[in-house]
Amino acid sequence: MMRKKKKIKSKRSKTSWTRVLLRFVQVLVVLLLIGVFGYFFVDYTRESTEFNVRNIQINGLQHLSQEEIFEVTQIDPNDNVLYLDVDLIKKKLEELSYIKSCEVTQIFPDTVNIDIVERVPFASLHLNSRAYAIDNEGVILSEYDSSELPMPPFITLTREIDFVDLGEQITTDSLATTIEILTHLKATPLTNDLTIAEMAIQTKDEIIMICEELDYEIRWGFSSPKNQVDRWNVYWLTNKSHPPCLEYLDLRFEPDLVCK
Repeated sequence: MMRKKKKIKSKRSKTSWTRVLLRFVQVLVVLLLIGVFGYFFVDYTRESTEFNVRNIQINGLQHLSQEEIFEVTQIDPNDNVLYLDVDLIKKKLEELSYIKSCEVTQIFPDTVNIDIVERVPFASLHLNSRAYAIDNEGVILSEYDSSELPMPPFITLTREIDFVDLGEQITTDSLATTIEILTHLKATPLTNDLTIAEMAIQTKDEIIMICEELDYEIRWGFSSPKNQVDRWNVYWLTNKSHPPCLEYLDLRFEPDLVCK
């Protein structure tokens, strides 16, 4: 007769499940302790006056005032440094036309640091009897009131745009070319001798420059602004003592200069 074999339960299997259960309990206890600690930590830091805002450091201001920054950020001395919405504060500040970028940092335990990069006025844009300060990217920074004297040079834009808003960037080719011309001119000796009063954008391929010291106007085209500046610079260094032009100097016809 054949004997039946007895099934023997594996001790290793039983031990393995015991270890898994024990490890699960340990993890659960640790998570519970972390949760309890986190709850009391958050509750303490929210209620403690030790983390109230006592210092606000603002760096990089040139045209804006600290009062204008405070008005926008609305940071209160009772606000908690740890729980400030710095992303919202940054977003509000960067909506100001004069602010190009900023960073808002919480410094433990009671300080908020605000680093600001401002836009710098470059010229004045004249549009429909109104004048605006703009930067070198064509961003509208502010509007001059009737009692203010707009900063030179004056850029007259007569045809392409009817109105603008603060903070808006004007991206027309004509304005971009005018700004590029002025930027290149600032790097030449020309600006030591001449004061640029106005840049009048007339047509799709003509910008008229008026200088206070000259009896004639300078005519620019939209193509190759740097080449035009370089040619005028050479012409000026050669002829500034006895300029032959009476009405205009036209730089649009490379490589020639048309003088009348």
